[in-house]
Amino acid sequence: MAEVEGAMQTPDGRWLVQLVRGRKTRWYRIVHGDDVFDRLSIATVERVLDEAGVDRSLLAEVPRSAPEPAPAELILPESSTRAARVR
Repeated sequence: MAEVEGAMQTPDGRWLVQLVRGRKTRWYRIVHGDDVFDRLSIATVERVLDEAGVDRSLLAEVPRSAPEPAPAELILPESSTRAARVR
């Protein structure tokens, strides 16, 4: 089972980036509205946020009590170098 180790979000709460730990690996997850992009590298997270016009310097730490998205909402990336669509 994966566990969220930490998270950061934009001031308006529209973009959430989580650091997730599995059994032997760590990865990133982006939550934006109803979309969840899972198993991302940090480079992919940076690229997705940049392409969406998100100022990464404004991301702020989120308390660990923030809810996780339901597994049914997950969207896996098409490849490790290309992220899934962003709405």
